[in-house]
Amino acid sequence: MILAANAASSADLVLSGGFAPPRTTAVGTPAGGTFPANSSGMLFLNFGGNIFNFGVLALGYEIPVAFGGPGRALVATRGLTTENYAEQANFLATPGARLRILPAARFTPWVSFGAGVGRLNRSGSLSTPTGSGTLAVASQTGDRNVFVMSTAGGVDWKPVRFFFVRGEVRNYTFTTPQTAFVGSDAFVGERRNNLMFLGGIGVRF
Repeated sequence: MILAANAASSADLVLSGGFAPPRTTAVGTPAGGTFPANSSGMLFLNFGGNIFNFGVLALGYEIPVAFGGPGRALVATRGLTTENYAEQANFLATPGARLRILPAARFTPWVSFGAGVGRLNRSGSLSTPTGSGTLAVASQTGDRNVFVMSTAGGVDWKPVRFFFVRGEVRNYTFTTPQTAFVGSDAFVGERRNNLMFLGGIGVRF
């Protein structure tokens, strides 16, 4: 769910939670086990406001900060070597611009675009057969900061003057870091889209 607060002509504050479409959060390993990705719902805080109001249009800003989110597990085989890799963006901050349509109306559609930083929780495993028939396995876990872009669109419904209901769809885009990390070589530089569905209630001030 989302809890939000929005001001039609000044500032807004959003506290939200959301979920993502199903995705692969566990893949198989050469040893017959599973390699999982950390995954959770999203807690979302967003402060924003209007800078210019043109009557039917209002141009402003937003500063969204998200905690948690869905993870993704990947597997690739190259020759006799198998790479297992998982990542979860568990912190995202993407300040940007927001355009609202009919800001004084009961129903107010809006779109936004921003860019900032994300914190990836990563884990990787590399499995290679040995001459004796066993598997040599190397593994690694860690965090990494990445550049993130955010696009969003939604609708605010204002049943009374100081309260409203919001629904939105937000997508976070980043690429797998181009840094040495066990199990990630096959996926370096690939673009990841993280679609989130959010909705809830709020108060404006």
